[in-house]
Amino acid sequence: MVITALIGLPVEHSVSPTLFSIYAKSSGLEYSHLKIDVRAKNLKNALEASKTLNFSGLNVTLPYKMDVIRYLDHVDKEALKIGAVNTIVNKKGKLYGFNTDSYGAIESIKDHSKIVSREAVVLGTGGAARALVAGLLAGGCTRVVVAYRRPKSIRTKGIMKDFKGKVEFITYHDKNLIEKLAEANIVCNATSCGMAPKSTESPIPYETLKEVSLKGDFAKKLFFDAIFNPYETQFLKNAKKLGADIQGGTEMMIYQGVRAFELWTGKKVSRKSVAEAKKMLRKHLLKVK
Repeated sequence: MVITALIGLPVEHSVSPTLFSIYAKSSGLEYSHLKIDVRAKNLKNALEASKTLNFSGLNVTLPYKMDVIRYLDHVDKEALKIGAVNTIVNKKGKLYGFNTDSYGAIESIKDHSKIVSREAVVLGTGGAARALVAGLLAGGCTRVVVAYRRPKSIRTKGIMKDFKGKVEFITYHDKNLIEKLAEANIVCNATSCGMAPKSTESPIPYETLKEVSLKGDFAKKLFFDAIFNPYETQFLKNAKKLGADIQGGTEMMIYQGVRAFELWTGKKVSRKSVAEAKKMLRKHLLKVK
């Protein structure tokens, strides 16, 4: 029996049990994936409990992708470089940290846009933002701009330190933000703004995007959102209305899940299973109000 879990706060919106059940079925595994809300004060104990209960591993979501690192026995070089862990593997009572978000995001974006020699804007400074920045740079993006709200936050200071000299940083209130958005070929939301149940919110107001549309050709832009629920966020709806190509976080979740599942089980996920996951999750999420 293989048992894994998603930990974070909150996790009720997640459809990960459905995703991993598809992968498990094709692999012929007896498998269970749980969703567990974990309070910050209980994070260390939750990780210890996963070892005691012999879980094969964990997926980590908001807000703990950076916080878990201090409690792990080993962290993969790529995850250390990114500064965030979203996948943990339990190997004989030792916890190993990986980042499969970067792979998931870039595979998803590749389905819709060529990254090489492109300019990108990433909104946010958390774990998802770090994964996107690392993936975009590795994919050959010529310029990455990170927009942040809180200059004094630990996360903002951390990403500035870790990507110093590689990324340009700008505040949401900077008068040049509209120019940066206009110049970018890829605009990524890596914040939780717009996630269910607050689905009407957007990290960039529609009025601001209208100003951007006057300066940049939206038909040549890809707007990407790391959020998968709702399937099409307000951020994406606004961009679509102005003529941009859009991509939600469903495929990012699917692809990161492929790598996580393979790390946990040693089983390869077939293309057929990925296609089935895309179809099923799209159908499921479009039904969610």
